[in-house]
Amino acid sequence: MKTHHHHNKLIKILLTLTLICGYDYPSIGQAGFPMAYGDQVFYYPKLSAKTQDIEAIKSGLSLSLKKVVQIYDITERKIIDAKEIKNINILNDRIELETKSKKNKFIWLYDVIKDSTIFFFSKQNAGYYILLPSIANFGFADFDAARQFADNIYATQYPYINKVRDSLLLVFKEKLIVFKASKKEVMISDEQKALFLLADTASTKMDYFSAIKIYIKALQIDEMAYPKAYANLALLYAQINYFDYALLCMQKYIWLETDAIALRGAKDKMYEWEGIIYY
Repeated sequence: MKTHHHHNKLIKILLTLTLICGYDYPSIGQAGFPMAYGDQVFYYPKLSAKTQDIEAIKSGLSLSLKKVVQIYDITERKIIDAKEIKNINILNDRIELETKSKKNKFIWLYDVIKDSTIFFFSKQNAGYYILLPSIANFGFADFDAARQFADNIYATQYPYINKVRDSLLLVFKEKLIVFKASKKEVMISDEQKALFLLADTASTKMDYFSAIKIYIKALQIDEMAYPKAYANLALLYAQINYFDYALLCMQKYIWLETDAIALRGAKDKMYEWEGIIYY
């Protein structure tokens, strides 16, 4: 009876996490584990090296998925228990899962996974969860297996994350060159100022997601008027463990800032965040 109760609890958690977290937050190829609604967040994914080896990734995924307890496929809206799994194939471009009943096959392409933020949650006495919004939610009883799975999913994403970040920074740098050439007077508009104050208020209340959204809205008005906005935004992303976004924003700040002491502090932060990602 206890097993049945625990099984139902796992199902409820998988569904609840998917409904709460699946569609409200950034989803472009970044990793981070924000807010767990009162539950504990244990882990941020790590990379063993900047260059990822596909065979090592496949091996890590295979070992970790042997210990998966439940999977909730978000597209199919189906829960798959470990006892229903017939076979898991880890290929160069995808994960394939076959079930015993009805010969169902579930396929998760790395090309789709790379576009999904990772959420890592722990529920008290009910396991560890890696949620890939709009793809699937993976439940583990064993922390090491959950950690190994998160690391290797992140490893499949990271080349794409780097590519996206480099692309966004290139666009920003081109805008910066045009801005500097124009010798335009820098002015923060009243509308921008009001939004920055609103974002800072949300931040002091530890409502980091709202603060981030407001900062982004403010920067859309004028990307160059207030360099410190990028540093503040980077620190907000770091608060919710979106270190890839944090690195992106801090680099923009470094290109805009002229104060030597501020620049040294910004660079130190970037080294710190990179140290969290790589081990």
